[in-house]
Amino acid sequence: MVLTFLASQAQEESRSISENVLWSIKKKFERGEGIPHDLLGYRWNGSDYEIVEDEAEIVREIFSMYMTGLGPKEISRVLRERGIKGLRGSPMSANTVTHILRQEKYMGDSILQKTFTVDHISHLKVVNRGERDRYYAEETHPPIITKEEFDEVQEEIERRKNEGSLECNWKIVKSPFTSKIICRECGRTFRRRSNKQKNGKMYYKWTCGERIDKRCGSGCTAKSIPEWALYSLTAEILGKENFTSEDFDESIDHILGGSYHQVTFVMKDGRKIIKKWKNQKGAEKCLEK
Repeated sequence: MVLTFLASQAQEESRSISENVLWSIKKKFERGEGIPHDLLGYRWNGSDYEIVEDEAEIVREIFSMYMTGLGPKEISRVLRERGIKGLRGSPMSANTVTHILRQEKYMGDSILQKTFTVDHISHLKVVNRGERDRYYAEETHPPIITKEEFDEVQEEIERRKNEGSLECNWKIVKSPFTSKIICRECGRTFRRRSNKQKNGKMYYKWTCGERIDKRCGSGCTAKSIPEWALYSLTAEILGKENFTSEDFDESIDHILGGSYHQVTFVMKDGRKIIKKWKNQKGAEKCLEK
């Protein structure tokens, strides 16, 4: 009887402590305060999240690669081949890549109470699928990517899901320009951006990552490059009627961008060729078939 009483008392005490802890956590969520933990690209310093720049650049590249047409498996393969690992030192899996693409914290916001503990006895933690309140807090920490970039990726994820896969849809042309365009002003690589025109068609351009990230103190004023110009000028300097990835990879090492309506092609043989563009007229015929 004594043991039963003591066990019952201990269980009740455990329940009471658990309820107090849960109440405290709920109040923190209501104030927009989360439970801090390290994340690829971020470290918790005791009071705030700090950006770890070399890891943050990997995160930006993952978002950029996805928008050029690569899927999580392909992005994972690229990162593995380069020896890039996750936060715990493990190779970057496709699931990790998908988690990163879905992680709202990278745009500086936080969804709180994504998971919850079932009870104070089992301490089983499960995904919150509506059983508990969820809280959305804006601008809780410095962003690694812009809200526009995050939204673009979420729209693309949904589009691919509707067509059957999170992986690359083969209607999307995998860009040969990824990591190949270097800003002559600050040294960062250019990333692909999209805008919908009034006629409903998508317009693509390449912009310096420094300008996209808009980091504090950034003085980069590099100009963007329309994608059609890259296709058109590449075909022109290679003496081809149409652009092909094979010709590009075989002959061109990288491209220097940032000047107004001008790029410099650095060839594999060391030559540098400066080309300018004026308008889009007739450029569509040079796109890769």
